[in-house]
Formats: sequence, C-alpha cells, structure tokens
Amino acid sequence: MQFNRSWLLVSAVFMASCVMGLQCSSDRKLKKYQMEKPIHLKGKEISTPPSTYRMEYYINICELEAEGKPAECDADDVICSLQWVTLPDREEPELLRAIHVKNDNFDGVWNSNGYLSIQFDGIKWGDGKDIYWYLDFTCDLEMEEDEISSNADFGFYGSNYLNIEGPSGCVKKQYDNGHNNDPHYYRRDGHSWVFWPIIYIILFAAIYFIMRLYLNRSGSTFGEFCIESVERFKTIVVSLASFIQEILTKAFNRSSSQSGGYSAV
Repeated sequence: MQFNRSWLLVSAVFMASCVMGLQCSSDRKLKKYQMEKPIHLKGKEISTPPSTYRMEYYINICELEAEGKPAECDADDVICSLQWVTLPDREEPELLRAIHVKNDNFDGVWNSNGYLSIQFDGIKWGDGKDIYWYLDFTCDLEMEEDEISSNADFGFYGSNYLNIEGPSGCVKKQYDNGHNNDPHYYRRDGHSWVFWPIIYIILFAAIYFIMRLYLNRSGSTFGEFCIESVERFKTIVVSLASFIQEILTKAFNRSSSQSGGYSAV
C-alpha cells in the first residue's frame, strides 16, 4: 500500500512537470515579462490557389494549466503550430500540419534593447531535418491582446520566426524601474551592430590619411615612419609616467604636511 502511494505521488509530480511550461518564476529574464497567460494567435488567411491556408499558434510559455488550448495541441506543448488549409470543394478547413514544441526544445532567452527573444531548437516533424523556432516579443501597452506582427513559417524545415506584438513583451512594473516600458530607455545603452564597424572604418581611414600626409611632407618611408612612431610613443609613455609620479609625490607630501599640522595641535 505504501509503495502504491509513493508511486502515485511520483506519477502526479511527473505529470505536473509535463503539463507546465517553462519555470518563468525561476528564470531571471522571463520572470520580468508579462507572460503568465497562454497566447492564442490566429494568422491571416493567405490565398494559395486553388486553396487558402491559415496559421494558428498556441504559445504556453509559463502557464501551469493550459486555457483555451486547441484540441489538436498536446497538453505539454510550449508552442503548438497548426496550419489549416481550405480546399475549393470543402467548407471546413483541414489540418495540414501540426508542430509540437516541448520544454526539451528550449534553447535560451535573450533580452536586448527592450525586446525579448526566446529560441527553441531540435524540434522534430516527420523524417526531415530539425526545426528551429524563434519567438520575438515587442511591447505595446496600448494593445489588450497579443497579435502577430510578422512571421516566417512557410517552410516545413529550417528556421521559423514569429514576431509577436502586445502586452506579453512588456516588463512588469516591479522590474521596469519606473520607465513605463519606454523603448527609448532600453535602447539607449546599446548600439546597432552597424555602429561599431562604421566607427572602426572611420578610425582606420583617419589613421591612413594622417600617415600618408606625414610621409608626403617628410619624404620618409613607411619603415622610418613606424620607427619614429614607436619612439615617440615611448617618449609619451615615459613623460606621462613622470608626470603622474610628480602629481602623486606632491599629493602625498601635502597630505603628510596636513596630518603633521593636525598632530601638532
């Protein structure tokens, strides 16, 4: 009897862990965002003559119990992607494809410049290659429900991107530090990936033109220029070290004299 009770307890814990999504409360990034509720998204109907198709997504990142989950999705799906097709001679759409993303497929979370990105990999569908899923969330406090801003989910294999705009991508008030999810605040500390290459190009171009100008005026060779530059750099370093030593000496002497004066009193 004791064995049966223990087995039931273990089974219950296991089933609960399967049903629940990611442990957002223990993730230092996910816990900051408003993602406790499942997200049910329906894409626009797209014409693919002679048929039409529509994408449907059920995203359950953090919720313990799935609410409003389509019957075609599994209980432990973190992402459930459904592709419906409507044929000319059929009134009701038929399910063409169902992709189930589990906790085991979770790869990482990134939040940069006010945006949240969640990645899943190693997703199996049929006998083909693994599928990769990228969820990108953009905050919009004026929207009551999340919506699909853009998606790239046309291939059966490879990388799939889903950009979601709405309240789920917004930071909770206790983690927002009073900035009210201002995207300009979150972006001010970061630069685009184009920023640094441009800076380096400008810097190298300036060095090149200064070097060419010096060589043209002095009539020196590139080797002589390098030797002279090294010598001047050494001179600057030695002079700077002497200057710092002189300042520190004066500062310590002044401190010693002041402390001596206080002790005399």
